[in-house]
Amino acid sequence: MLYKFKSQAAADVIMMQPHGDKVLAALGREPSERGVIQVAAMQDAIDALQQAMKASHEKLAAPKDEEQEDDDEHYDDIPFHVRAEPFLNLLKLSLAEGKDVVWGV
Repeated sequence: MLYKFKSQAAADVIMMQPHGDKVLAALGREPSERGVIQVAAMQDAIDALQQAMKASHEKLAAPKDEEQEDDDEHYDDIPFHVRAEPFLNLLKLSLAEGKDVVWGV
């Protein structure tokens, strides 16, 4: 499945399901095929996503310990904070224009 996040304020952001699920989880939302982030909740979503992106960046910058090295089989070449950047931009533009972000509709 693909997520196609849409807003009247900007171009669509398309993500593979595992990455879209992680973004939605970072917002405190249950991943789902359809949904909406209303303008009233957008600043909270932006703040939550920025915190998750910061944590991802810090984890990448931290030296690896042996336990992390053993987990390299689950390592993604593109870190979360990089994958989430287009979605963060979509949220910011949508908030500035007063438009909701929707997917699956």
